[in-house]
Amino acid sequence: MAIHRLLDDFEETEFTLIALHSHLEDYRLAYWLNKALNIRLSKAETIEIAAQKVFENFEWLNEQEDVMWNLVANTTYIQKKRRKAVFSLFEAEEQPVKGYLIPEMKKVDYFLKIDTEEMYLNISDITSKIQQIPNIITTYKVAANQLKSKTNLIF
Repeated sequence: MAIHRLLDDFEETEFTLIALHSHLEDYRLAYWLNKALNIRLSKAETIEIAAQKVFENFEWLNEQEDVMWNLVANTTYIQKKRRKAVFSLFEAEEQPVKGYLIPEMKKVDYFLKIDTEEMYLNISDITSKIQQIPNIITTYKVAANQLKSKTNLIF
């Protein structure tokens, strides 16, 4: 009988994840981040995680330093059909249901994902600049390797 071995030798990409709490619209937040951090985030393709979970995405590739920056919304609304009572005038009613990119961090509004090793970044400088943006409630670094749904951040 043959023995099959699976090699778990996949290279994990190094990235830094910063959580942002803000009531700003995504395009306004991208504008303020561009101004504060001197980056050029622009609207990119949406990120689709599950059947109907689609998240807004802004990205910028810094070609000089070979660093990809992504601003991703943590929440989205999914239209779910809900059946009414048997003797209802309408058969089904669509009701918005909230979906999350990272379900274990439901209070976070946005994530700033920086695809580079942490030693090349000054995280405290980045978070302090972000904190000075109007309507930013708080910002902090997230330990991405401790998240259960960190595979949702691979895009």
